[in-house]
Amino acid sequence: MSGRVRTQVGRASRTGIFKPLASAREPDAGAPAAPSGAEPTRGAASGRASEGADVATTARRAAVRSTLGLAGLSRRREAAQRTPGPLPLAVPSAAPPTAPSAAPRSAPGGLPATAAGTSPAVAAAPASPTHRGGQSASASSAGSAGSATGPGAAGPASASGPASAPAPASPLPAVDDSRLPTHIAIIMDGNGRWAQRRGLPRSAGHRAGVRPVRATVEACGELGIRVLTLYAFSTENWKRPRPEVDLLMSLCVEVLDREVAELHTKGVRVRGIGRRDGLPAAVRAALKRAEERTAGNQGLQLVLALNYGGRQEVVDAARRLAREVQAGRLRPEDIDEDRLAASMDTAGLPEPDLLIRCGGEMRLSNFLLWESAYSELLVTPVHWPDFGRADLLAAVAEFQRRQRRFGGLGSTPGGALGGAGDPRT
Repeated sequence: MSGRVRTQVGRASRTGIFKPLASAREPDAGAPAAPSGAEPTRGAASGRASEGADVATTARRAAVRSTLGLAGLSRRREAAQRTPGPLPLAVPSAAPPTAPSAAPRSAPGGLPATAAGTSPAVAAAPASPTHRGGQSASASSAGSAGSATGPGAAGPASASGPASAPAPASPLPAVDDSRLPTHIAIIMDGNGRWAQRRGLPRSAGHRAGVRPVRATVEACGELGIRVLTLYAFSTENWKRPRPEVDLLMSLCVEVLDREVAELHTKGVRVRGIGRRDGLPAAVRAALKRAEERTAGNQGLQLVLALNYGGRQEVVDAARRLAREVQAGRLRPEDIDEDRLAASMDTAGLPEPDLLIRCGGEMRLSNFLLWESAYSELLVTPVHWPDFGRADLLAAVAEFQRRQRRFGGLGSTPGGALGGAGDPRT
């Protein structure tokens, strides 16, 4: 102990700081008094001595801390340990993010998706009289926070005790039935990163991406959306490792064959776009079976972009027109936007009103480059395996809050068709 501390302790003892020691040795007021002149037992004397020593030690430490200002410092350190550090800025999303440590469970069927990402999300729409349902986000068939997806594991468990209670359900975003997008296109990104954040192989992310396809198809059908286009496999995805590509191709066959009966029952029509001749024979056959079985359906059109690339689609359309010119059936001066659009893979489909990208990456990735010229773009940080009904409704609600001008000065509310600037009129 330094000389300064010894001086301060001595001063403290002279000023009476250690007076509680005397009272600590006195018997309690309610305790029976010892007989006059009685000798205390050895055990009692030892206990009192030990107690007095402990009190003395505590008092001396308190005096030193008080003198040097260490008591306040200790309290500040303890408070800092109890108080969590600053949290990262929260990014709004329709559903709370899944905890990275949560282990996924196997999911029901749907259709496969692609890769992985993070960025700003859509805000939930304000309440509206036209709000559908009254469901909560946690009650929807979507995969939102805490919902476990993926191959075979149980829910999260805490190392220190039982898992905490689930967060209270939040209402689903409100959408206006009169201003729905006609065509929604989705870049299903984030499978790989979703799996890696959970310590799982990328294949687990692709398998987990099957469930949100089914949930999204169901939600679009219930809303009355006419067309849903899903970017399932791009012309650039062949650069992936061979086992990953093989898995994605096998998932296409497996899911198409398993889901086609239910899709047919619900009136969904399946259609494929992309360079089919580059797909494995089994995938081409499964896609053809689904298209033929659902060809007469009048409900939602489910468009699967397989071995698809927007640039390649334009090149293929130009080649078709060139052959028409070469054969003398078409004059070059007759080629215009409508003629080119009629030669695209998406001929006969309305242009997408709303294009959603999951996973947060800010790019189109060669998806519907011609068709999305006036699409409303929306990027969500939610990885595809976690994308659910609440996320879809939030995207639609955000779409309805936007003003669409189509290059003119007037504005058309999101979802409204047939305005003066609408290129489809």
